[in-house]
Amino acid sequence: MRPHLWLIAFIGLIVPRHLRADWRQEWEAELRYRERLLAEWDRLDWRNKFELLRRSLAAFWDALWLQPERWEDEMFQDLRYGIRMLRKNPGFTFVAALTLSLGIGANTAIFSVVNAVLLRSLPYRDPDRLVMVNYSRSRVPDDFALAAEFLEWRDQAKSFGQIAAYRFDTADLTGDGEPERLDACFVSADLFTTLGVAPALGRAFTQAEDTAGGAQAVILSDGLWRRRFNADPSAIGRVISMNDLQFTIIGVMPQTFEPLISERFYRRADMWALVGYDRSQPFACRSCQHLKAIARTKVGVPLEAAIQDIEAVQRQLLREYPAEYSPDPMTAVPLARVLTGDVRPALAVLMGAVAFVLLIACANVANLMLARLARREHDLALRAALGASRGRLVRQLLVESALVAAGSAALGVAVSAVAVPALVRLAPATMSRMTGANLDLRVLGFSVMLSIATAFVFGLVPAIRASRINLQASIHGDTRKTAHAPTSMARRVLVAADVALAVVLLIGAGLMIKSVGRLLDVHPGFDPDRVLTMQISMVGQPYRKDEAVAAKTEAMVAKLRSLPGVEAVAAAGQIPLSGGMDRWGFHVEGRPSGPDDPSVERYSITPDYFAVMRIPLRRGRLFTARVFHAPYALRAARLTECHTTLVEAAGVPPSPWAHACFSDGVDVEVFGLAPEAGERS
Repeated sequence: MRPHLWLIAFIGLIVPRHLRADWRQEWEAELRYRERLLAEWDRLDWRNKFELLRRSLAAFWDALWLQPERWEDEMFQDLRYGIRMLRKNPGFTFVAALTLSLGIGANTAIFSVVNAVLLRSLPYRDPDRLVMVNYSRSRVPDDFALAAEFLEWRDQAKSFGQIAAYRFDTADLTGDGEPERLDACFVSADLFTTLGVAPALGRAFTQAEDTAGGAQAVILSDGLWRRRFNADPSAIGRVISMNDLQFTIIGVMPQTFEPLISERFYRRADMWALVGYDRSQPFACRSCQHLKAIARTKVGVPLEAAIQDIEAVQRQLLREYPAEYSPDPMTAVPLARVLTGDVRPALAVLMGAVAFVLLIACANVANLMLARLARREHDLALRAALGASRGRLVRQLLVESALVAAGSAALGVAVSAVAVPALVRLAPATMSRMTGANLDLRVLGFSVMLSIATAFVFGLVPAIRASRINLQASIHGDTRKTAHAPTSMARRVLVAADVALAVVLLIGAGLMIKSVGRLLDVHPGFDPDRVLTMQISMVGQPYRKDEAVAAKTEAMVAKLRSLPGVEAVAAAGQIPLSGGMDRWGFHVEGRPSGPDDPSVERYSITPDYFAVMRIPLRRGRLFTARVFHAPYALRAARLTECHTTLVEAAGVPPSPWAHACFSDGVDVEVFGLAPEAGERS
């Protein structure tokens, strides 16, 4: 075939079907005539061949001019007829569209969440190469690394291009304006280069600053920069006071920067400062773990090779420091899996549940269409008698289904536009990626494909049923010979499927409600009723000595206790179930010590804490007022001599209870045991 004639045949596909034969014959005749005037195709030069191809492309505009004639095509006839039939039955149309819109809207909303949390790529450079490095043991809920360990990994692991560390904390911003407590993230200098993210203003940290005596530099979040400094670019270079230390602002992160989170608790950092760890520090406590390590593998290095590399480094450390390191194997987990691992199963179950809801909606609408089909059999039989083919009748009903699905999809998108922000607000703080859930092009494409599949699912059974109508019986009105029995059978099957799906959903929902009820009935080990909390931070020159902090705390507690309506007052280093953590490893005196020593969460409290929280005592006795200053005296003593014991620092006489030694070498005396529920809190 000549290329220009092939092009005419291709362009003819957009011409209305009933005009294609005449249109193609006319254009091909004109082009063949021009070809003969010039010469045969094989003898034409490239200029004349190009001219024929150009004239063939010009036929495209003629084909577009014929588009109004398409309204006479059968498909558009079906569309007009389908719209007319739906308008004649507004009750059916409203119920069917509403039922499907709820199913499509729920699926679109949940897919928006799944897209944001699981499918959307992490906003970092080459996120597939980012991994979290930690221990593979499952008995420790937070696999933290220690500073000395991190430095060894960074220097010896050859499979990583960069490796960085970070930890979350709080910082008190003072100076100009009202004091403000910030969520802070202390990082190594190469964290942002590891992530592949650069500040929007200013610069990132340098290795020269990340030392024990390095410069006090800080990078602000976009929100803090706008809230505290009115988005002033001249804020770069300003000196601010945090935790009674002077920091220089060197950069501002982009507004779209998605910070890392701790797996145990969530904090969207307001500022980033340096941890300041280098090899000049002695690291007397090699087992004090408080850092998270993130690394970027080198190009072409598989994950298995990176894990073997980090395990080799760890085995060498274990040989050098057998009493300090655990023999547990190391692992490197992709960052995307770390950030979504806890919510992935829940989202998969939720997606399956809303898919069941959509199937129930399809079954209901299919039942409605079958019931409506029983009343339309006479009309469809007349159309078949007048020459409509079986395929034409099937297409007519599928077009009506598609119209219902299209309207339902539009309503479903509107429903999801309201539901997605509500889901974001209701989501737990640990689902950080939920903040990016929205109706983007991927979600809209999902809605379109879902509506097409929905139209096919609930419209197929009625369409097939319509193609098997008994023409003679339907036209003569002999209901005994019409297809009501098969139609009723199909409806009964759909009702059974509908009930089965609903029962599965109800059983699942009932079990979930029961599980939530049991969780709410679990006693946390304390009584939160009528307990109020506040956070206090004491920074500045007057509070540099622990004795001053202790005196101020005691004075505040005494003043609060004197207020009318106050039953008891206590101070604590952290609040139960608040997400904070102060984990210490320990071993009991007289027992062999090793890397498998357990660790516990430590609560630093004043004596009335158990009375305020209503935690009963199982054995022994509670704290007394004379022990109140012991933690502060101990902390002051540790500044000069790490191994000063609690008994020596506070003058507490020995008791028959055992001694426990914390992992930093400090001895404490155990003289009470809280009940199991209290321990769990």
